[in-house]
Amino acid sequence: DHLKLTEYRMELFLKKMHSIAVKTAMSATKNRYDAWDIVQNAMFSLFQNYKNNKEHEWPPLFYRLLQNEIRDWLRKEKFKIHIWNMYDKLEMDSLPTSKVESLEDKTQIDPKDKIIANETISKLNDAVLGLSGQQQNVFYLHVEKGLDFTETAKELNISYNSVKTHYARALRSLRTFVKVEKESA
Repeated sequence: DHLKLTEYRMELFLKKMHSIAVKTAMSATKNRYDAWDIVQNAMFSLFQNYKNNKEHEWPPLFYRLLQNEIRDWLRKEKFKIHIWNMYDKLEMDSLPTSKVESLEDKTQIDPKDKIIANETISKLNDAVLGLSGQQQNVFYLHVEKGLDFTETAKELNISYNSVKTHYARALRSLRTFVKVEKESA
């Protein structure tokens, strides 16, 4: 009976977390199917490994599991991109010069501003993922979910002052990133 009650409470908790978790994963993956897979893996891991923990421990554990899943996905994606880039370079090197030039002309269709914007968004996303796990969690809950510092502290089971500190450090890091990007542009 206790096990069924715990599983029921865990199910309610996971339903409550689903929306913000998908949004968080989507911000990293830009693909809803990958985001759903990441969220499903984090939820399964929480259920399988931590269902017997106290309920107030679930939110921080879940956010940590979600961030770990996102990092794993990003690591795999970077590896895939690296492999494809190597493959493309080998392909381009093996083509006759006229075919290489025609392929290069087709890639110049996109406007320069769009490319720069996509690169900046990608770099900013990397900067957010470069924050500590707690900073990412606080940042996402405050910015994406719109929770105030008190609600964020409760959700992550940390103090109000810790939330303020993590958020201030996250903002400082992101502002430094933006400043460096502007200077290098």
